[in-house]
Amino acid sequence: MTTYHALLGTATALAITGVCGAAPSLGGSPASTSSDAFASGDWSVGVASYVYDSASEMPGGFSSLNEGEFLFMYLLDGDMSATSSIDMFSVGIESGVSVSSIGYSTSIVPDGFSGNDQQSPASFGFNANSAAVSYGFLDFADPNSTLDPGEFSVLWFVADAETYTDGPATVTGGGVADTQMVLTPTMIPTPAAFVAVLAGLPMAGGRRRRQ
Repeated sequence: MTTYHALLGTATALAITGVCGAAPSLGGSPASTSSDAFASGDWSVGVASYVYDSASEMPGGFSSLNEGEFLFMYLLDGDMSATSSIDMFSVGIESGVSVSSIGYSTSIVPDGFSGNDQQSPASFGFNANSAAVSYGFLDFADPNSTLDPGEFSVLWFVADAETYTDGPATVTGGGVADTQMVLTPTMIPTPAAFVAVLAGLPMAGGRRRRQ
């Protein structure tokens, strides 16, 4: 089943990752996808990012979105050749963006992946003060909680925003972090939106009426 979770009031600062090559399908029809690789020291992880809007066919377990809502999903894929694990993943959130829900999926298994290799985060949340959505895999009470080489995790959050863009994300392993760009929400309108606004404004510099 897809796991949902209420917003946490205290999220720790995280780091983020990326997947190389084409983003594996998570289902539905995302408006956009991207992929990248995060690596530092002995760890390496691919991060694929996906964004769904109100016109998208949603992946399994998710309801349709309202206008102005966006579902952001991230597939973290631990590099089999790495020798160290991932502790945290975080996505920077622009001022003005509202995050309404956050969680992870235990039901979505991308093609070519095994459900036995799925790792859920030990904690997650959105902190407006630190301007980040964060997912922590390190649980000192559970030595198997980290995202190990060969394991994967499907993470998500829903945001109210103007559109989406490339923004910073960070992945941390063993206290060492790497930051790359992933798909994130933004309040900056698209050029098409600017044109639509300008089209409704009166033209300046017209001829002055003679008194």
